[in-house]
Order: sequence, then structure tokens, then C-alpha cells
Amino acid sequence: MKTDRLPGERFQPGSQCLVLLGVLTAWAQTEMKRVVGENTTLPCHHQFRGPDSQTLDIEWLLQRPNSKQSVVITYFGGKVYDPNGNPDTRLSFAGDFLRGDASLLIGDLLLTDSGEYSCKVKAGGKYHWSTVVLIVLVKPSKPRCWMEGRLLEGSSVKLSCKSADGSDPINYRWDRVLDKGQGAGSCPPRRASI
Repeated sequence: MKTDRLPGERFQPGSQCLVLLGVLTAWAQTEMKRVVGENTTLPCHHQFRGPDSQTLDIEWLLQRPNSKQSVVITYFGGKVYDPNGNPDTRLSFAGDFLRGDASLLIGDLLLTDSGEYSCKVKAGGKYHWSTVVLIVLVKPSKPRCWMEGRLLEGSSVKLSCKSADGSDPINYRWDRVLDKGQGAGSCPPRRASI
């Protein structure tokens, strides 16, 4: 390994790694699945407190498929900024971001909130990154069910259900019920996922 050193200077293994470790504090990735209309908190925790908080810079970014990355909320120079300029925004910091909780609160989730969110925290030359992949799902609507075939002893019938709304895959479970509402167990489905 060839290095550029001054005469008499010794190579110290690991010294270059220490510099990198001081700059990159942590990186984590999480996947969360939530339902339209719910509120959710995307986690982001950092260790920058005390003197580091004076130079604190927090940025939440959103990357949607086939779109440019956009800033959704930021803290810089002692102020919180909403780049979209919405006074009653659905996005805010969930905790005390000056003391380590830079988590993002998203209220009343929309399907369009799905994407990869990145929390980038910088303070005094140190960085923290975390990424959350948010998948927003639609609750299934009440299914419409029907039967094909005749209810005759020894004959086969086909039972089907379909929900007009809902994120795939939707699983249906069929139960066999005897007279007077007593259950007799689950029916073995030929096709459980529609």
C-alpha cells in the first residue's frame, strides 16, 4: 500500500477510519405499513444535544417512485420550515427534536403519502441518517359475496367474495356454521387470496 507521508511520519492503521466514524454517526432503515386516514409517526432519533444543538439542521425528505426527491419539513437556524407553506399542515415534528427525537408525525394519511422518507440530521460536522419506507394501504370495503351452483346434498358450490376497495392482497376466510349459529370450523379454501 503506497501512501503520501512526510519523512519520519508513521502510518497509523485505523486513523482514517476514525475520521469517517466521527462524521457518520448512524444509519437505519425501517418499513412501516399503515392505513389511509390513520396518523403515524416515522422514527428518527439522534444524539446531538448541548453545544451540538446550536448548529442543528434537520431535514425530512420524501422520495416517491418516478418522482424527484422533495423536502417535506426542515429545522434550520432555530426555525421549523414547511417548504409547501401550508399553515395547517399534516406534517410536523412528533417529539422534542432539540433533545434527540426528530420523528415525523403525519396526520390523516393519504395513499399519496407512500414512499421512502429520509431523516437527515446534521450538527457540528456530525451526521445521522435514517430511512423509513412508508406503505399506505386502503382498508377493504365490505365485500360483496355470492354463490354459484345449487345447494343440493352431494353437489359442489362455489362461494366468492370481492371488495370494491382495498389494497392487494385481500384475504377472505370462510367459516362453516351449523344450525343455531354454532361454528364447525374453517372451510378449506381452494383460493384464499383474491
